[in-house]
Amino acid sequence: MKRLSLEQKTYSLRVRDKHWRRMHRDKTSRKGLVKRPRYIKDLTLLGRDIVNAPVSLNVFNECDAVETLDFIAKIKRKVLNDKKKIYINFAPVRTVKVCALIVLYANLHALQFQVKRKNSIKAMKASSGNLHQALKETGVWQICGGDVSVTDMPILSAVVGTGESHQGSIRRCIEYVSDVLERSGLDDELHETMYAAITESILNVGNHAYEQPKDFEKEFLSEVGKRWWFVTQEVGHQLFIAVYDMGESIPRTLPRRPFYQELVGMIADLLVGNRDSKLIQGAMEYGRSRFRLDKRGKGLSDIKSFVEANPLGELFVYSRFGRYEYCTRTAEETVIDSKSELKGTLIQWNIDLSAREEVNLA
Repeated sequence: MKRLSLEQKTYSLRVRDKHWRRMHRDKTSRKGLVKRPRYIKDLTLLGRDIVNAPVSLNVFNECDAVETLDFIAKIKRKVLNDKKKIYINFAPVRTVKVCALIVLYANLHALQFQVKRKNSIKAMKASSGNLHQALKETGVWQICGGDVSVTDMPILSAVVGTGESHQGSIRRCIEYVSDVLERSGLDDELHETMYAAITESILNVGNHAYEQPKDFEKEFLSEVGKRWWFVTQEVGHQLFIAVYDMGESIPRTLPRRPFYQELVGMIADLLVGNRDSKLIQGAMEYGRSRFRLDKRGKGLSDIKSFVEANPLGELFVYSRFGRYEYCTRTAEETVIDSKSELKGTLIQWNIDLSAREEVNLA
């Protein structure tokens, strides 16, 4: 039998994917619930296991978050535990969010340090041209071994430490923020206020994320380092910012803070059910009420002040099992008990670059 070429095998896979999608389109049950396709059955190609991405890459929607984090866990399990080489198939993906791309990128980046074998992970081109462009611009395609040129919206990474290389990686992130704000044409006072709040929030993530690692986490830190990831994206007059670390998480570090007992006393009525999301919400409110009086505690509360000053502002925090969301349009906070655990902490928010009024941080 004649052996198929790589191009022929890839074409056959795409034809099978199209057939699978036709057979598994969203269907509405008698109860009015939408049944969504989950994953395509795993195949192999050229000796590599194919790991199929979900239909929607997103971590700030519960259904999508479960599928996205399961997808990332499957990649790690096959590469780290099963010692296999894989292809990541992005063909099934129809929608993608930057918040999911930074988490995916961070895990793929960490695997590059943990796995000693070269080329363990490769990516198969997405069926959508816009999606493929997003993978290239954020560096996800590059981290999978693809050959791409210099990108306009890279995901930057920095390592907490005192070495020159560590300080250099942090400096690159801060300089990138400064350049973005300079191009926005903000007045000097607002530029400095935004720059201080953004950079301090970034540094806070790095400084507090890896304080007291458990024994099983020490090996990870020895290979990957106390690393965090950062990305920005300009859409019109909105600057979207996301910061992610794979450290201890907010709910785990809060009990060690000197203000923890006072915090619990303030939000005792909130601590019902899932504690993770409520602790994030409580820490947000505590920071706004007490930290401003003590002239300390820059970070989440300052970020929320910028979001509140933005008519289109949104703030998302995902840490361990807790998710916190705030939307300026509705002025409502939402806390969600997630079924899936996110390792570390992800923070995403957006600020209005066309703003000319002073943001109130009091």
